[in-house]
Amino acid sequence: MPAKVNAEATNGPVPGCASQWGGIWHQLQRVRSNDSCLFTRSQPGTLYQFWQRAYARDLISFAQRHGCESFLELGCGRATTSMYLADKGYRNISLVDLSRDAHRLAASNFNQMGLRLPPFILADVRSSGLPSGSFDCIYNIGLLEHFDDPAEVLHETYRLLKPGGVVFMPIFPERTPTLAFFLRCALNPLSFARRWWRGVAPDEHHIKRTIAPCTHYENLCIDTGFSWSECMHYNPFPKVVRDSFYERKVVLSFYRTAEWIRNWKSRDFSFRTNAFSSVGYLLIAGKQAR
Repeated sequence: MPAKVNAEATNGPVPGCASQWGGIWHQLQRVRSNDSCLFTRSQPGTLYQFWQRAYARDLISFAQRHGCESFLELGCGRATTSMYLADKGYRNISLVDLSRDAHRLAASNFNQMGLRLPPFILADVRSSGLPSGSFDCIYNIGLLEHFDDPAEVLHETYRLLKPGGVVFMPIFPERTPTLAFFLRCALNPLSFARRWWRGVAPDEHHIKRTIAPCTHYENLCIDTGFSWSECMHYNPFPKVVRDSFYERKVVLSFYRTAEWIRNWKSRDFSFRTNAFSSVGYLLIAGKQAR
């Protein structure tokens, strides 16, 4: 678990340490809000569900292309991505997180959806204690950007991968895509008036994220020993409103249509995009086969 808290885990920045992560997972489990479980078999009702489903879809497609059979979610939190894998019939999945509350929340989410909870290892993602060369695919959603030294996580990832294994890690740096300004003008113009009147909302301050470019993560992977790596711009669907009803009825409807049009073109990753529109990056990498 990183030393800084992922703003996407709470729909807002909560700077802090692993103990605060535990507090976040505990609160989500206790309250059981829409953010407690982002897995859905029906049409996504929030932007976070829309994102998570696309990340899982891209991961599953990527894993199939590389013939992956064993999986590890490193820094799993509520384990949404692993729920999608389990729902597709994958059974050889393991979860690692440093928070007992994450374990309880993940267990509750799997149980709620009638899915078997994978083995959960309570450990630091930088030193899991798992045997070397155990997994075909290691993945997480929004983890590396919270580390001052992500190389520590990548070294552990490399150690845990089997020869020929692959990595899938979306990263969300401290950046606002240029496209978000134009979408806000079109879909939520009143937000500019609210900003002028009320000031910047608290969850737009002090988000603890990296400012490193794509190439930084590619180079880290090569320095770690991976035989290949690519870090692409990823996710062209920024959050532009705060109102959940408006987001569901207007923004998500627009985004679903845009995604359907985009997918007319054959894509190896459905959320691959460019620097103008990207919310984050996607890091993929592979370990040399024997």
